[in-house]
Amino acid sequence: MNFQAQATLRQRSNFAVQHMMAAAHFSRLCNKVEQDNIGLPLGPFYDEIISYVTATILSTVASLESNINEIFADALDGILKFESIDLKRLKEIWQLVEEKPIIEKYQIAIVFNGKDRLAKDVRQYQNVDTLIKARNALVHFKPEWHDEQEAHDKIGKRLQGKFNYSSFVDENSPIFPVRSMTHGFAAWAVQSSLDYIQWYSALAGMPNRFDKFIDRMKVKS
Repeated sequence: MNFQAQATLRQRSNFAVQHMMAAAHFSRLCNKVEQDNIGLPLGPFYDEIISYVTATILSTVASLESNINEIFADALDGILKFESIDLKRLKEIWQLVEEKPIIEKYQIAIVFNGKDRLAKDVRQYQNVDTLIKARNALVHFKPEWHDEQEAHDKIGKRLQGKFNYSSFVDENSPIFPVRSMTHGFAAWAVQSSLDYIQWYSALAGMPNRFDKFIDRMKVKS
């Protein structure tokens, strides 16, 4: 008798790393435009800077969200085992967790893995919380008069001291979204995201999927 065995190769696409590599790419492009126009008056090149900074911010937060979703997917597929919750229970809970805000999902995952919740008053947490708020403000943009800022002013205050502001716009302009449209903001977004993921992975006892690609996530050429 002849027996034939047939194996099926399964593949799953992850995108957290790709999003972060894209963010770093946009940051490098932004830096080049700034360097090419040092000392020049404000011109059409500033539109490129805005595009690259915005793309960087959106891509970093997309990467952060993809990363935590991939952690849960690994657990649901049995690739990663959470210490404090069994697979059956996790499958029941996932639908409740899936729509939670990004940082909350990181908190839930670390608790599921038997570790303490993330401290909210540390630099890594605060930076990513600020980054996500800035992303949300860009995605769901609501115009505000520069002399009557409310929501934008709150974000601007959170961004103070994080990076050097743009030299191409008036120094009396609001920090967000005007003076922050600079390579400094883009670079800070990438570096803060990678810093957060490294910090989180160490505390959670989980692999850092970005480590082996770090050379492709440089913010300057």
